[in-house]
Amino acid sequence: MKKMFFYLGVALIASCLAQAQSDAIFQHLPSNANTVVRVNLPVMASKVDLPSLLSHLPIKSDIGQLLKDPALAGIDLHQDAYITMSGTAADSATYTCIIFHLVDSGRLTSFIKTHYSNVDFSPTKNHTRAIGQYSETVDPSAPDSVAREESSIGFAWNDRLAVITLLKVTIKNPNLDDPQEWYVGKAVGQSLATLQGYPRSSFTTNQTFITGFSDDADLTMWSTGSNNFMAMSKMMTHLPGNYGKAAFAPQHHSISITHLRFENGRLLLTSAAILPPDTAAVMQKLVSRPFSENLAAKLPQGSLLGMASMHLDPSVFIPFVKLYQPQLDSMLHNKTPDVSRLINAFKGDFLVAAIAPQGDTGANAKPNIYFITTINDRSAFLNVAHQIHLIRDSAAGAMPDTGRSMLGKLKTSYAIHDSICVFSRSRDLADGYFTTTPHTPGLLSDDFRNNYFTLVIDIKAVLAFLQNSPKGNNQQPAKAQQMKAILGQFDRFTVTLGLRHGNEMTSSFEIRLTDPSANSLKLLSGFFMH
Repeated sequence: MKKMFFYLGVALIASCLAQAQSDAIFQHLPSNANTVVRVNLPVMASKVDLPSLLSHLPIKSDIGQLLKDPALAGIDLHQDAYITMSGTAADSATYTCIIFHLVDSGRLTSFIKTHYSNVDFSPTKNHTRAIGQYSETVDPSAPDSVAREESSIGFAWNDRLAVITLLKVTIKNPNLDDPQEWYVGKAVGQSLATLQGYPRSSFTTNQTFITGFSDDADLTMWSTGSNNFMAMSKMMTHLPGNYGKAAFAPQHHSISITHLRFENGRLLLTSAAILPPDTAAVMQKLVSRPFSENLAAKLPQGSLLGMASMHLDPSVFIPFVKLYQPQLDSMLHNKTPDVSRLINAFKGDFLVAAIAPQGDTGANAKPNIYFITTINDRSAFLNVAHQIHLIRDSAAGAMPDTGRSMLGKLKTSYAIHDSICVFSRSRDLADGYFTTTPHTPGLLSDDFRNNYFTLVIDIKAVLAFLQNSPKGNNQQPAKAQQMKAILGQFDRFTVTLGLRHGNEMTSSFEIRLTDPSANSLKLLSGFFMH
């Protein structure tokens, strides 16, 4: 029992020390950073030969040499490194800061003297040193309005920490010509300020940020103002009524936290965007439609190569479309259909699947593709489909022969029954969907049920399909064989988008390995280093 308490105490102390180190570095994060990335070097080093991996980085610049051999520059690979980005406004300077711990500041000084021989060292307070260097890139093919890109690099370090700031400015007005010293001073000044720290920085008190960086992910990223929902926010700003400016105002951009994990048996990238209440309410309506298992249950039997599903409430888009219908008509010279009517034609279920053909292993064998959607208003659906030349008539079940058809080159046919429309590469395949005995497809999982968008590709099934065709069995170039060997290490690829807890928009990207005991970082680094 004493031993148990002893080990528990050691674990708690280690956890507190790790948290204290993280909290200490948080005060060095620039207060105006819109992106913060933590590279968990200790965790990555436990999975792979990190120095060997870094040495293979394809970077030839001076800063690249530092990253390729951190130990030579006195960098501590047993503590986290941080990268911050700020200043993304147009025509302004952008700052990228790299913050890392040192085991020997003298090595860093020697490294800088070797690679930056034409710069002056600037001794400052508290044993801090700093240097800066200017560079200019001119694109001769660019128009005069984009004359050049000016940049500088600034180093600042003491006995514990080092900060590298990369400053970049794209000069769009050739009449503006700041002296080189301005760029160097800005880069060095940013490094010095970061090294000194920001005791009142929100990063030291933001509980969402602190919690997001408290786990053991290999890489963690916090971002705001540049997340996946920014573009939608800008579009939705002008919507009338309940979809108005208050819901998607620029100051309401969501904060997202992303984690990358190299685990045994899989690589997993997850992201969660914390939406403001008004935005979350709109998204809740948009993704309120549940997944329809009946659509997947009617897919014909066979080797399912991949499947994607999206289910949402299309009516949420109607206020936006009505507002911009005049602009759509103008852009497309009044040839666009009534988009509001098009949206009203669908219930909101969309399913795409690829199935290997049974008994067809000829040289021209192709997977059977199915696109299935539910119809809300059959008359509106057929009317719009005719306008965009998607179908010829409601009975023919075949694409028109004109080159104007959206899917004409795919020789797609369709069938409609019970408010369900199925497109496939032949009428027999489309009709066959409705006569299939309901079953549970192999790729169907909780990902489809719990997220409004899911894509799954069975990599093993795809390789087997390619290998079974005569083309797959013929002698192939060495590179093609090597690529097949690489892909043979992977089992399944999955992408999801969902909404959790009302205001948390989530996404994930997962690659599963065929060997569940193999670490994904070690596997990928092996491909990279050989």
